[in-house]
Amino acid sequence: MNHRKDSKTTRILKYLMNGHTINSIKAFNHFETTRLSAVIKSLRNMGYNIETFYKPNSILGNYRMSYKDNKDLFNKRMNY
Repeated sequence: MNHRKDSKTTRILKYLMNGHTINSIKAFNHFETTRLSAVIKSLRNMGYNIETFYKPNSILGNYRMSYKDNKDLFNKRMNY
């Protein structure tokens, strides 16, 4: 399954692939989505390796991923 070029899932994936971290507040502010956990689950189900971490004194889950670990899958799904 390939990614639609301008879907919220693809935009969030590209954001993560560029080295950014994301949490539910950033997802709402940057991508107008309230369902970040569903997007992350979908990406994980596609095979992407996404790490969950918690910053000190925060209850928000943050997500990050390594471009190096995911670039082959990304390029294949984006038809690069």
